Amino acid sequence: MEHYPEVFIIAGMGRSGTSLVANFLQSLGINMGDRVPEADEHNKYGYFEDLDFICFHEQILERHGLDYFANARQPLSLIQEEITAARNLIKAKSIQPKWGWKDPRTAFVLDFWRTELPHAHFIFLYRDPVEVFISQLKSHEWTDDPVTIFDAWVAYNDHVLKFYTRYPQQSILCNIHGLLQSIGAFEALMSKKFGLQASIAQELYYSESLHHLVIPQPIAKFLAKRFPDMITLYEKLQEAADIPHTSAVAEADDDLIPLLDYVCTVVHTVLKNQARKHQQLQKDHQELSEAFKQNKQQHDTYIQELTTSETYLLAQKIQQSWVLKLWKSVRKQQ
Repeated sequence: MEHYPEVFIIAGMGRSGTSLVANFLQSLGINMGDRVPEADEHNKYGYFEDLDFICFHEQILERHGLDYFANARQPLSLIQEEITAARNLIKAKSIQPKWGWKDPRTAFVLDFWRTELPHAHFIFLYRDPVEVFISQLKSHEWTDDPVTIFDAWVAYNDHVLKFYTRYPQQSILCNIHGLLQSIGAFEALMSKKFGLQASIAQELYYSESLHHLVIPQPIAKFLAKRFPDMITLYEKLQEAADIPHTSAVAEADDDLIPLLDYVCTVVHTVLKNQARKHQQLQKDHQELSEAFKQNKQQHDTYIQELTTSETYLLAQKIQQSWVLKLWKSVRKQQ
């Protein structure tokens, strides 16, 4: 019987806990990538993203005219060059007995990867869209049109849910907050569906990095009316999930205060980032202005030196003489 390397693929909208679960798998001896981005202020525990797969998926999205906040509702097609590159990636990574990758963009090419890796295990994470929205605004993943974050949330999670519905025995679907509350249940799922005996160390949970919001009733009603497809999709995810999470809904108006306080913190962070960008633009503009002044001074000096040079003066005399002769010749002909 032929033995295949075990492959674990993690997907879901960014800021939904995918890095956390990739860290779990890495701790279990699953190679999640040799080249990964460094931890930073937005993800101090690390991203655990294989840069080879990030670049691969970014190129596919770019060819389709999409970016990180893609809202494509149909799976993205691949050209032959991309298929060859994917197969080369698989070949290079398969020297490991257990390997995988985490990249949110994988959601748009899930069927392709299942065709190429029919025995792969898929782990999908989702999170309340409001939490994702605010987390995206707070992070470096900024967009000029914030509503596109909601559109992207729907697109990513719609692909995830459709794939999970077709291949539930090959996939695990979890609300990240439910997973963190039931680590034992997640370990049991890994054993039941993937045959992987998992024991995740307590120190890896760091759930404080995933802020959970209690949505006040007025805001919940507004979202249901303004974004009905998004709310319906979230409810479907909750119904289908192996590990859902029941979010409380705040009733009292006073419960708006913690949410508004958090939103103000996020807006403040965004404005600070925008201010830094503005300051950099001002600095760049000042440097360009100085460079322009220097170039203009050099140009003016050159012109002045040129117009006072003996060569220029001689050329002027020759030209004047030639013009004068031409004028006299014309007058004679008249």
